[in-house]
Amino acid sequence: MCDRFNRNSCQRDVQITIDPGYSGVAYTLGRIIVISAKWLRDNPQDTDVITHEGMHVVQGYPRYDPSWLVEGIADYSRWKYGINNPAGGWSLPNFVSSQYYTNSYRITARFLAWCEKFYPNIVNQLDAAMRNNVYSADSWKQFASGKCGTNDHFHSTKYHSRGTSDHFRGTTCHSLGTSDHFRGTKYHSRGTADHFHSTKVPLWWYRGPFILHNWPFSLYR
Repeated sequence: MCDRFNRNSCQRDVQITIDPGYSGVAYTLGRIIVISAKWLRDNPQDTDVITHEGMHVVQGYPRYDPSWLVEGIADYSRWKYGINNPAGGWSLPNFVSSQYYTNSYRITARFLAWCEKFYPNIVNQLDAAMRNNVYSADSWKQFASGKCGTNDHFHSTKYHSRGTSDHFRGTTCHSLGTSDHFRGTKYHSRGTADHFHSTKVPLWWYRGPFILHNWPFSLYR
């Protein structure tokens, strides 16, 4: 993860604390990872919780915003680089039409994995934009432009609008011209044209926050 996303983080010392008094799962504060002793006793195979939290160290973003993308990239990294996920009972969830790409954690990770099939560098680009504090909703236009060898490469897939043939064409993960191109799917706009804005994250996904250097880390689910 360091080599791929942030080589500077490879030089950091990371402290891992097993806390018998902590009743959650795990959280990260800067270079300190705290894991619940009870969670590890009850889930001894869930060693890749460290992969998720370790990615937060690698991320080193100046802001925890949008939080769904921060946690989505961390769970994407767990999916990509975890070594014991099946034994730990962890996997990316199956498609559920009521979900949204902004639902964070594994749901966002699944969306990123899907986007990566068409745009192999998109996760790296999003990660770098977050770290350099230049990420915005328009980043999707920048990183997901082009046709990937077809005029409607997202057409006839489970993530398309089923109502327009050009919602991804030549733009990004949104059409900027319609308000319903994702409606009816888990990645739909909820009736607005700014569905990629962080304000659309359901409040119940927030945990914490813990504050360190202006970066509030939420608890790992």
